Formats: sequence, C-alpha cells, structure tokens
Amino acid sequence: EVIMKPIIITIANQKGGVGKTTTAQNLGSMLASQRSKVLLIDLDQQGSLTLVTGVDAKDAQTSDQLLKGKPLKQPLATSVPNLSIVPASPELALINIRDITQLKAVLRDASEYRYIVIDTPPALSKITTAAMTASDYLILPAQADLLSLNGLLQLNDTINAVKAANNGLPNVAGILITDYDGRSRLSKQFKDQLQQVADSLNTIVFNSGIRRAVAVKEAQATQQPLDVYAKKAKPTQDYAAFTEQLKRIMKEGN
Repeated sequence: EVIMKPIIITIANQKGGVGKTTTAQNLGSMLASQRSKVLLIDLDQQGSLTLVTGVDAKDAQTSDQLLKGKPLKQPLATSVPNLSIVPASPELALINIRDITQLKAVLRDASEYRYIVIDTPPALSKITTAAMTASDYLILPAQADLLSLNGLLQLNDTINAVKAANNGLPNVAGILITDYDGRSRLSKQFKDQLQQVADSLNTIVFNSGIRRAVAVKEAQATQQPLDVYAKKAKPTQDYAAFTEQLKRIMKEGN
C-alpha cells in the first residue's frame, strides 16, 4: 500500500494575540471530526494550545524534542476523537536549533496522520522557520487592524527564503481575519491594504473571517473546541467554512 505523507499546516504571525492558537485548535478539531487522524504540535513556549486541549503533559514527549530531530513517539490523545497533540514545554524558550530541517525529517515519517497542524510562537525565530520548512501550507491569521497586517508583511522575507530552500514550499494558503466584529464593515482603506498584503504574499484572503463572540473564550475555558462547545455559534460556523475552503485549496494544490 502507498504510505501517505501527512499534510503539514503551520499557523504563523509574529504578532501575538491574533488567534493562532484558537485557529490551530479549531482547524485540528474540524479536520478530526471528518474522520481524519490529526496531530497538533504546540511550538509556543507559553503552551496555550496544550492548555486549551486539556491534556496532562506531565511525562509526555514535548515538541522541543522533535525540533532536535528525536522521532515522534506516543503523542497525547485529546478529548476529541482522532485528535492528538505533542505538547509544548518551557524548554522551547532555551532551545538552540542547529538544523532547521530536523522537524521536517521527523514529521515526514508520521504517516499515521493525515494532517499535522503546528502552532508557532509570536516571534520570528528559528522555531517558526523550522515549522515553515516542515510545512506544505501556511495559514496567516490577522486581526482587522494595520499592526496585525504589518506583522504579516514582516514574515514575507522569511517565507520567501524558506520557499527558495525548499522547492517552493510552503504554499501560503491564505490570510484569515480573526476576532472580527461582524456588525462593522471593514473600511475600504483596510480592505485595500489587506488585498495588497495578500498580493505581496502571493495568496488570498479566506472568504470567511472569524467573527468575534464570547463562545471562543468560553470554549477555551472549558478546554473544548468550538464545534464541541457551541455548534451553532457564529465563530464555529466561520471556522467550519474556513476549513472547507482550505480543504479545497489543498486538493487543488496536491
């Protein structure tokens, strides 16, 4: 039988607080709910993704070991069927990555997973570069403000350098507008700037922004993804629409 290489997706923006962890958690959960085996990897030393999945990471293999090229062993099962995680550890703050391609080598062999979703720290570090180097697709969450967009522009050089070293991968799947007030219209000026940023990154803006709702924080407080906690909430519908659009993009890109 043909061994499938997993599809590896990294969520990145070096500005903090733009919804990276929320996006990683909910994308992972939505893909897993469609009976695909999904692995989350928490590469942020703050460990927010580890926290919101509610796993007990005490004796687990942590993600810093994967960055050093150690083979993947026994990720932790989350409360969501088909969804596992490699938790973060404080060691990530101190890690000295000598070879940014080691993570890629480790994950390429994780063939029991259909998708691997990586959450990255809010900094342009070698950790983020290693995640990008391992990835097939990048998702760039941003809030509807200029600072958050600017963060994406600063990623551009890194993305291009990784692509040049890596046969044109990762594909930048798109920019995802998060924490968006559904009642306010995005200003024309912001829309124009968003389109310019998307063009300069050679990508699109996902059709569905993720609307702001208290359900996002409530779901995380109960350590559940949105599709378990609040099936009908607006951000749940938005993440579902985003996941479907991403799947179409990935099909066309394969």
